[in-house]
Amino acid sequence: MGTTNLTIMLIYALVILAMVVGLFVLDTVHHRSNK
Repeated sequence: MGTTNLTIMLIYALVILAMVVGLFVLDTVHHRSNK
C-alpha cells in the first residue's frame, strides 16, 4: 500500500511540474512573439 501511494504521489508531482514548466514556456514564447 505504502509503495503504491508513494508512486501515485510521485506521478502527481511530475504532472504538476510538467504543467508549470509548460505554462512558463508558453508565457515566454508569447512574450517573445509580441516583441
